[in-house]
Amino acid sequence: MLMSDKGIQKAMNSGELIIRNFFKKSLQPASYDMRVGEEAFSSHEKKLINVKSTGFITIRPGDFILIRTHESVKLSPNIAGRIGLRSFHAKKGLVLLAGPQIDPGFEGVLVVGLHNLDANELRLSYQEIFLKQNKGEDCKRFLNG
Repeated sequence: MLMSDKGIQKAMNSGELIIRNFFKKSLQPASYDMRVGEEAFSSHEKKLINVKSTGFITIRPGDFILIRTHESVKLSPNIAGRIGLRSFHAKKGLVLLAGPQIDPGFEGVLVVGLHNLDANELRLSYQEIFLKQNKGEDCKRFLNG
């Protein structure tokens, strides 16, 4: 079962879920949308990019980047998360190269891989919303059968 926005808020109020750098506009009816963080690594440029200081990252055609989320999360042992790329970005040719699950008990920022399949450069701005993170509840029920 996925959490609604009210379920996410309830889990945050109880301490079962912590979202650091929480942004109210990112809380959606069935997800919390995560934003582009301070750092990324471009395989094309072979260097670390300070997205915060440049204000954006340009992803060249065929480029693979690793990007950190602005938010960090702490999930209780009873909550797992699922991530997906916003359809807005997928329609432009970006592909998320990451497992869809955030394990119960995970704590930290997410580092995800993106690949630009489009023939044009794509740009992500610092703190732009790019990932949808859905929270599942009752993880123990699924893990223990």
